[in-house]
Amino acid sequence: MTSRPDDPVTPVFWALLDEALLHRVVGDRRVMADRLAHVAGLAESGRIRVHVMPRGRGAYPVMQSMLSLMWFEDQPPVAYSEGIQVARIHDSPAVVERLQGACCHALSDAGNEAGSCLEVVDGHPDGIPVRDSKAPLGPALVFSAAGWTSFVRSLKEAPPPSKA
Repeated sequence: MTSRPDDPVTPVFWALLDEALLHRVVGDRRVMADRLAHVAGLAESGRIRVHVMPRGRGAYPVMQSMLSLMWFEDQPPVAYSEGIQVARIHDSPAVVERLQGACCHALSDAGNEAGSCLEVVDGHPDGIPVRDSKAPLGPALVFSAAGWTSFVRSLKEAPPPSKA
């Protein structure tokens, strides 16, 4: 989770859903459609970021339990994991870093083939910060609005990479 630049107190929630959840009917189809529409509405509002792990990816480290990663301005990051019979808060820096890495890799697998782990924050008053999503309190490369627009335009206009 991270905070929104326009509302630093309210967290942004990143959800990683296994594709199988989208196909498993719980309740009836109307209930499923309502729940999916609700999640889509939250994603469109910017309150949550939804990533879907394709079934074709197979097993991945964070699929075995629920994992929450939390960062704070005045405290070190912590992780909370929950399974069927156990729940635990992890505050060891080494364990938290390992869990952050596993989560980042899973998000990368769910997001694209390249495996990138970058976060771009729109609406920031000082420019467009880009940072490693595994280290949300780490340094950010801040682009001017004009520089970011130029960079994005060049990416859109570039020919697709050839697959050799």
